[in-house]
Amino acid sequence: MIHPRLAPSAAFALTVVLTLGLAACSAQDELAGKPAFSVPGNTIGKAAKGDECNDPSGDLSDDPKGAGTLTQPAGIDLVHAEAKVNDELLVVTFETAAPIESAANPAFFLQQGDTAQALSVTFEIRAETDPSGQWKLRLITFNSNRERSTPLEVPINVAGTKLSYSVPTKSLPTVATILWQFGSTGGVSDNNRVIDDCLPFAQASSTPATSAAGASTVVQVPTRTGAVAQPITATDGSKITILAVDNPAKPTRELKAKPIPQDQVAAVQAEVCAGTGGLDRVGDFRFTIQASDGRSFDPWAADDFTNEPRFKLETSLRSGECERGWIDYEIPKDSQITQVTYDVGGKKVGPYVVVKTG
Repeated sequence: MIHPRLAPSAAFALTVVLTLGLAACSAQDELAGKPAFSVPGNTIGKAAKGDECNDPSGDLSDDPKGAGTLTQPAGIDLVHAEAKVNDELLVVTFETAAPIESAANPAFFLQQGDTAQALSVTFEIRAETDPSGQWKLRLITFNSNRERSTPLEVPINVAGTKLSYSVPTKSLPTVATILWQFGSTGGVSDNNRVIDDCLPFAQASSTPATSAAGASTVVQVPTRTGAVAQPITATDGSKITILAVDNPAKPTRELKAKPIPQDQVAAVQAEVCAGTGGLDRVGDFRFTIQASDGRSFDPWAADDFTNEPRFKLETSLRSGECERGWIDYEIPKDSQITQVTYDVGGKKVGPYVVVKTG
């Protein structure tokens, strides 16, 4: 399966996670009478040379505020991360529990600083793929509460479970805080995203994280594919059919909500029929679409719809029962829907059913 690129808002997932984590640790430090994390540059000591951390596998989360207990996608499950600074280079390495390319839309984040307490001197480096699948690196800085993105023209090396890159220090802001933080994210869309983080300041041990057998196990997420109007039997016995794809939508009712001027509304008619075990929490949120520009989109957030019947937001199905309806998506005017992805498990990590539209 070719994994589509996440919409731009997905890139900020780890900033949210790391900021929440820092806020919690900051409160603890204040209670303990410890100094603030951001300190004068000439007193940051060994932190000026970087930091590293180890992270247990199986601690992925789909909720920035919740504890992580998920094991998939293991391709973004961090087990070790480090950033080392010498006189001329910042050398960054991420290691994961399974091959990185096995995850949908893997992205990796390094943050130096604290967006909650030292925003003006904080910077972030993001490694992610562009619509063509090529890895790209971006420097993120913050000025007057606004984010600025600058491309970094350096190669990213991805081999199996390891991603690494080296950035000339002259291309980066000065290291100004004692905080180094690492994170990762992956998923077929913004609403189907899983995250992980690795925070050196929270480390109690420097022992590398390893599995019981001393090596990671590669787990491929099951994916079944088909075409429009073709019923596809999912791994749980349910049957998924994409009956029609209207790009743009052909409304049968007057819309009160409108997309932004550069966008259009597209519509997908879908049907889900339960297998012998029935289905809980079936809804439009399980469906995402992938567009010709390489991005992935969740259902239209407007409180409106183009066609009746509308696919329910959430329902339960007994054995043999079906839910059929239309789902709307806001996509760029010059884009076409190339595939529809259904999350069989409904837990943001697959298995998946993928329907190609061409």
